[in-house]
Amino acid sequence: MRAFLFVLFVFVFATPSVGQDQPPQLSGKWKATEKDLIVALYEGKDGLYYGKDPKGHLVLDRLRYDAKEGVYRGTLQPPDRPSPIPVTVLLEGRDRLRLEVRKFFITKTLYLIRCERD
Repeated sequence: MRAFLFVLFVFVFATPSVGQDQPPQLSGKWKATEKDLIVALYEGKDGLYYGKDPKGHLVLDRLRYDAKEGVYRGTLQPPDRPSPIPVTVLLEGRDRLRLEVRKFFITKTLYLIRCERD
């Protein structure tokens, strides 16, 4: 009987934590593979991620983790564009980010490689 209660206790308290994955950490400096762009990603006090270029311009804004799909969603603020663009960010491996930007029927993919960790 004790063994049964012990197994039941372990099962009840261990099971809820099994399916709860922590979102991947994005903090650090990232360099674009195709363009001469460096982005410093950091986690804000609100738990969302933000990215700034070396000049201090906000490039990535309010990246929120979508646990259902395993991606971050937010907005991309290109310095040469007045309006933000929705972006999906996926961590591929430990040190590679894939940014997907969709505007109407056009999809653009940009890759970032981690330069430094925070």
